[in-house]
Amino acid sequence: VLYPVKKANLTFRYKLEAFEDDLKEKIKDIPKENLQVPPVKIAGPVLEALRYAYDEEELREMYEEMLAKSMDNRKVHQVHRSYIDAVKQMEPLDAQVLRRIDDYNVVTTSHVKLYKSGSEKYYVNAMPYHYNAF
Repeated sequence: VLYPVKKANLTFRYKLEAFEDDLKEKIKDIPKENLQVPPVKIAGPVLEALRYAYDEEELREMYEEMLAKSMDNRKVHQVHRSYIDAVKQMEPLDAQVLRRIDDYNVVTTSHVKLYKSGSEKYYVNAMPYHYNAF
């Protein structure tokens, strides 16, 4: 009766070991003086979310990247716990699209328009670029 539960636990243990190997690969270039224990507010939700998304490579990569950045004291500020919830809502195709956008690094999202009325200036859509954190 409990075979499916035992099988799921064994499978998860195997996946956790594979995840550990992947994470070691991602943090190998972080100097020892910059390596830190990831904040619980990041590590806990990432590990929990991985239980349900491990088989989806694109999402797993995003979670691994967040965890690796949170372990680097120079980059920890780039990771916000709301990103974890955003990735939870994604499908693998969404992650692929986001990665492609990141390949360009800067994507024009609007145009700057300046209107003058007498001595006053008005800026509309004055934020022309969106920079990606992933």
